[in-house]
Amino acid sequence: MISKKLIKHRCEIWGCPIDDPNALELHHIIGRTETGSSHYHYNLGVLCCNHHKFIDSGRLVILGVVPATVKPNNRILVYILDGVKNIDIDIPDTVKPVTKYSI
Repeated sequence: MISKKLIKHRCEIWGCPIDDPNALELHHIIGRTETGSSHYHYNLGVLCCNHHKFIDSGRLVILGVVPATVKPNNRILVYILDGVKNIDIDIPDTVKPVTKYSI
């Protein structure tokens, strides 16, 4: 499979104004030490440093990405921020979001 390079255009958390590529970081949705982790674009999110810290504090959980027409990466990051999903989708009971604190 060919890996698509993500464009660090702006933080993928809706409403975040950070668009300086130097202030953006790539976050592995499935952690680098976890089974199934990769550097493919579908396992990476573009986040500002503030939202990246929200993951460490447990305020933000990245669930994955869905294809979309949103430029420049043609996808939408799916997440739960402060207990609220950004997209109203059902998460199957068999899927457990992977967080730093998952047991």
